[in-house]
Amino acid sequence: MGICDGRVVVITGAGRGIGREHALEFARQGAKVVVNDLGGEMDGTGSSTGPAGEVVDEIRGMGGEAVANGDDVSDWDGAGGWSRAPSTPSARSTCW
Repeated sequence: MGICDGRVVVITGAGRGIGREHALEFARQGAKVVVNDLGGEMDGTGSSTGPAGEVVDEIRGMGGEAVANGDDVSDWDGAGGWSRAPSTPSARSTCW
């Protein structure tokens, strides 16, 4: 059992770098993870679901639960998108 069993976490910028590592560790600790990432290039241009999808695949590959979310959390409507992600409605979302 992990310290986040039965909880949902939302990690922004989780497609690469430290956000990715946070997403993987929360999954190892039992959390269901919403992997949020725009998938932009290093200069901030463009977008792609690739990076978030790769992290989701890695989490699922180690037996965890995860969904990808490409909403722009700097936008009010986009920031609410993670709560509409098809994760687990019965899970508590208190472990941030």
